[in-house]
Amino acid sequence: LLQEYIVPDLANIRDVAVDKNGHIIITDLNYKWYVTLDQEGIQVDAGGEDFGWNGPRELAIHPITRDLYILDETDEYSRIRVYSLETNTLIRDIPLETTGLQMHKGLAFDPQGFLYTADQLQEAILKIDPETGEVIDYLGYELMSKASPSDLAIDQNGLIYILLNASPDDSAVYILNPQGSLIHQLGELTYDGSNWQEGVFFFPVSISVTPDGKYL
Repeated sequence: LLQEYIVPDLANIRDVAVDKNGHIIITDLNYKWYVTLDQEGIQVDAGGEDFGWNGPRELAIHPITRDLYILDETDEYSRIRVYSLETNTLIRDIPLETTGLQMHKGLAFDPQGFLYTADQLQEAILKIDPETGEVIDYLGYELMSKASPSDLAIDQNGLIYILLNASPDDSAVYILNPQGSLIHQLGELTYDGSNWQEGVFFFPVSISVTPDGKYL
């Protein structure tokens, strides 16, 4: 353990991301905002507004513009809210076609600045233009129709790492190339806690990858 960071009292943290300057951004379900910490863990900023009762959730930082993208879903709507980290103002909302609570899992950018999320109803990984909100591609149809994703991450080579809480072959992670083809599988799943040893996961919820793809 290298360092621990203090968060606001009564915070209920949903997700965490780090920008190129080393600032740590967290989403908080209790206060309905996001908080920015510096490298020492001191709160230096906060923002966000009008999130649903189950938001804000997953977040991702655009690798080029440094804008903050946050998933916000209730029973009535699904959207991605875009904020400027410089001014903490809302830039725009990206409405998602599939609506409903927990319909999307994970947010991640590829090196070119395209945004990805797993759509559970359409059973695919969506590749989204972050400026227009247009869905450019649907990846992994065959894989996602038989598996249940929890989260996703992308490395600097554009490889997509999909964390699963259920899969037909009990794999814990599917690794896809940028075109959406399965190239590797990692780990195993247990559904009742038995054989819960190193490399075996019991309903995993979140994944992150180092840029070089060496560590998950």
